[in-house]
Amino acid sequence: RGYDIPQFREDLKGLLLEAGRSGKPVVFLFSDTQIVREQFLEDINNVLNVGDVPNIYLSEDYERIINSTREKCASDNRRSIIRYYIQLVRDNLHVIFCVSPIGDQFRNRLRMFPSLVNCMTIDWFTKWPSEALKQVANRLFGKAKGGCAETVQKYQAKLSEMCVIMHTTIEDQSEEMWNTLKRRNYTTPTSYLSLLASYLTMLEHSMTENDEQLKRFHGGLDKLASTSTMVEKLKKDFQEMQPKLEKASKEAELQGKEIARGKEAADKVRSVVEVEETKCKKIMDEAEVIRAECQAGLDKAMPVFYQAQEALKTLEKRD
Repeated sequence: RGYDIPQFREDLKGLLLEAGRSGKPVVFLFSDTQIVREQFLEDINNVLNVGDVPNIYLSEDYERIINSTREKCASDNRRSIIRYYIQLVRDNLHVIFCVSPIGDQFRNRLRMFPSLVNCMTIDWFTKWPSEALKQVANRLFGKAKGGCAETVQKYQAKLSEMCVIMHTTIEDQSEEMWNTLKRRNYTTPTSYLSLLASYLTMLEHSMTENDEQLKRFHGGLDKLASTSTMVEKLKKDFQEMQPKLEKASKEAELQGKEIARGKEAADKVRSVVEVEETKCKKIMDEAEVIRAECQAGLDKAMPVFYQAQEALKTLEKRD
């Protein structure tokens, strides 16, 4: 991601400089799945054809090339030194281009970039025999790591045979589909390696899930065991407290009877009090009537009393 033509050219220039300046063999391994831009192939086509890529070097790069190659070159001419450097690149840089022949893209690229055919040796890898498939599976399963390593290595032979059967069965079914429907389904060594890698990944994931579920299961069992112990302890405590509870129940029953008797006596006293209250209320009502009558008589007598007091003030000794 983010890898484009400038980054590719910078890496390619590093390979060219290493092959030309150091004079050591350098291998450039490149796969068709790594082709982000078709211009990558154009640069590789130029390297295969002439050992150089136009405009890939800066002026300081040429100075480094000349200074490091002058001693190896018989001439001091700059152009001769550059030609000698390019020859060193062609001698020491070996390009390995891994491609899949499936589809039209492979043919189109061969037509567009002829150096892929003219300047390279083509090695065709046919389908692997069953014994080779088994050996590859054995080797890959033998290097398994992580939580599934022990399980895979324990059943390594049977797993290898199973993967071989799966791959060869798919090949047979693909051939039958071609004969019946004239449609191709390609099964390559890469797909076989993907099968093995996918199986290991899925097995690792499944074993991780199983381990987590097993931990939860054991945790649940521990909880059940601790809960059972607590229940047994509660039962024992309850049995020990049973006599105390029965005694407390009897005491509560006796207290209830005493309270009932006290309530009955209180009800009798309340009845008597209510009767007396009624009598007292009647007496109070009669007293209120008498008080009202006295107050009325007093109200009538007071004016006469006040008049008598005034008349008494007007009397003289001779009267």
